[in-house]
Amino acid sequence: MGLHEEDGNAYERRATYLVMLDFYDSFLDKIDFFKGILKETPGVRFILINLPGQEGTQFNPFKGQKRSLNNAFLAECLDLLLFHLNERGIMDCLQDEPYGFIGFGTGANIILHYLSMLQTDYSSTFRHALLFNPFLSHQ
Repeated sequence: MGLHEEDGNAYERRATYLVMLDFYDSFLDKIDFFKGILKETPGVRFILINLPGQEGTQFNPFKGQKRSLNNAFLAECLDLLLFHLNERGIMDCLQDEPYGFIGFGTGANIILHYLSMLQTDYSSTFRHALLFNPFLSHQ
């Protein structure tokens, strides 16, 4: 993983956490909270994800294509985001960088759905999912 530098201080990245809030929450209101945690935990990184339809985002399906904002569609968006982060070199979730998920409410539901549909082997770098109030039901 190598050393990273921030504010003139070198550190080794220990983990990345992808954080998804409940549908009616927004990270625009929570950024200071996570900045406070980062000051206490060098080497940890949070990627705060707002979903389509949340504050500061928009949802524009392709013309003629009817898509609803359900767990399957939003889990697909999460998969595309991870692919994009990996392709851009922002996060190496396929080989090198340990990562986990933190989800609240609807965000926890989407993470559960994503993990259940996962076909690619991320097991070497995926560490854990911390889920709060994921609205589970037995099928």
